[in-house]
Amino acid sequence: IDRVVAVTIALDNEKMVKQLVARRRMVQSMEYLIKPGIKFDRTNLDEMAKLCIPVAWWKKRLLFQSDGPKLLENIRKKEETIKELAEKDHVVTNVFVTFNTEHAQRRALTALSVPRIAVWRNKSARLSSEGNVFRGNKVLMVREPPEPSSVRWHNLDESFKTKLMQRIISFTVTVGAIAGGAVLIAVSRRQSAFTAAIVIKVVNQLTPAICKAINNYLESHSSDGSRQASLYIKMTLFKWTSTAIVTALILPFTDSIRDGKEFLIHSVYSIFFADLIITPLLQIGDIWGTIQRHLLGPRAPDQKRMNLNFRGAKYEISTRYTEMTKVLFLCFFYSAIFPLGYFFAAVILFVNYWLDKFCLLRVWGPAPLIGLQISELSRSFFFTAALVLLAMRQAYDYAGFPFDNACVTETTVSEAYEGVHKIVDGDGESHTATIDDTSMEYQYCHQDMLRYRNPRAFPPLDRFQPEGKEWMSDEQETLSRMMSWTFIAVLAGVGLVFINRIIIAALRGTFQATYKPRGEASHQTFEDCRDVFGYVPQVVVGGFEYPLVACNISELDPDLVAFEDSEREYPYDYHNLIYDVPSIAEKKIFSIVKSWMAYNEKKEEETPEAADETPEEAEEEPASSNFLGGLMSWMKPKSKDNKDDDEEEDA
Repeated sequence: IDRVVAVTIALDNEKMVKQLVARRRMVQSMEYLIKPGIKFDRTNLDEMAKLCIPVAWWKKRLLFQSDGPKLLENIRKKEETIKELAEKDHVVTNVFVTFNTEHAQRRALTALSVPRIAVWRNKSARLSSEGNVFRGNKVLMVREPPEPSSVRWHNLDESFKTKLMQRIISFTVTVGAIAGGAVLIAVSRRQSAFTAAIVIKVVNQLTPAICKAINNYLESHSSDGSRQASLYIKMTLFKWTSTAIVTALILPFTDSIRDGKEFLIHSVYSIFFADLIITPLLQIGDIWGTIQRHLLGPRAPDQKRMNLNFRGAKYEISTRYTEMTKVLFLCFFYSAIFPLGYFFAAVILFVNYWLDKFCLLRVWGPAPLIGLQISELSRSFFFTAALVLLAMRQAYDYAGFPFDNACVTETTVSEAYEGVHKIVDGDGESHTATIDDTSMEYQYCHQDMLRYRNPRAFPPLDRFQPEGKEWMSDEQETLSRMMSWTFIAVLAGVGLVFINRIIIAALRGTFQATYKPRGEASHQTFEDCRDVFGYVPQVVVGGFEYPLVACNISELDPDLVAFEDSEREYPYDYHNLIYDVPSIAEKKIFSIVKSWMAYNEKKEEETPEAADETPEEAEEEPASSNFLGGLMSWMKPKSKDNKDDDEEEDA
């Protein structure tokens, strides 16, 4: 019962696959230019180019559309490029093995899991059996893969050095974009708090598109979970800065608790109000989706293009997490001066929950299964960071009260000033002030301890008040000490969490095998489960109904492919890129996918005692079994001579 049912060997052919996708796009553009009623023949593009409808001049210049002959010329150029790339060697980047039971998967991972340093130094002694060394001299990095729908097959070949440089560049661009958004918010704040709130909302709405562009053009990710985690980091930093931090930086300290539309409390209220009203309206309105379903879809020239307009809006789980953490961060950041924010945050999260639930069922299209990356990242880092900022802001805000930079002295006002006076404040407004013999003199004192420099007020204890310019009451000093030491305790606790999650986890993975099974293994076999699929290299391309397959699946069970096109007789060949250029279809330049589900059933009939083995008995087998050798025996077909065996192993 514990056996391998499928193996996928992914090759480093990203450049060629990209060229094949570009060619397929051009072929589809030519198909859309064919007159209605004429069947498009992909095998006779020369004739199809002659049947294309002429493209208007304004579409050529404004929309950069090409006519039939120009598309044919570009297609031929792509084919020449593809043939050149097909002559190059394509090495193996990853191997995906699908077991029939979760017990077998766990035993294999336990036996083959080694520290990273053992892989780097090729130390086979760390393996439990010499048979687990690949070809007798190579220690492999073995880990549990993401879900098949989450694998980004065109990004599996990037090295660690390349990814590191990509992250540095993308982070730099992200910081520049955040700075640009902050400047826009600061300029709009000079107009009014409401204008600033609208600009903040616009910036937040554009944030996903900006971060996606940075990710798509500057970063490579081997799985969609990794891509979503990267998006989550960028969007959270972007929205935290634009929503809360910029507002606190651009407003004067003395405007913190003043009453009026131009001051901080009203600005925070405006942001909460925009999140409560504008965001749900934009989400439930689904403007572009409505246009697709009610305007573009019914007027599409063919069934395929009509179907594309009814696929549902694409959503990112990273965006939903970002919205949640943004609301919590805004609430925490201003909780000391705007405690009503807790109520607003609760209502916003309640509305978002039910709205997201409705959109999942009625508005959004399906998304890939991505695993636990974002939830673990959010729980381990962003929520804990928000707690640190909550404790910090509480400590400094309570220490800075009453936010007026004015300290009372022990001297009464001179008799020369007694009487009723008309005064004009800094905003140009007139007031009446009455001064008598009991009025006290005030002097300037800097109450914003967060901006103290020599010495720095960390934590904001009452002893950091300048001598002779103290403003705290006895009760305030006591409360300030309590909040300050609470802040230090939270900071220390979160610091230990960060050290454990980042430094210790990295060291542990370097020097120890870290694989540990989660929960109990399921007793259901892979062959019996019809809602799971195999690891089939494919590319999801916008404008196509189905993914484009990028491997030979002639030896794969069709049930392992994650989509089904019932309108075509040979759907998987139609959506397969390897047949687009016939001269390269048989070359060993595409990923290899094979399954042995029927072969394994035959083996069960021949050896019934193996079928009688229970999962519990299989689980009891020692982890030192020769798993890699057994796996290679499953992968190698029964050939008649050693030459064929050697060729298959090399492939």
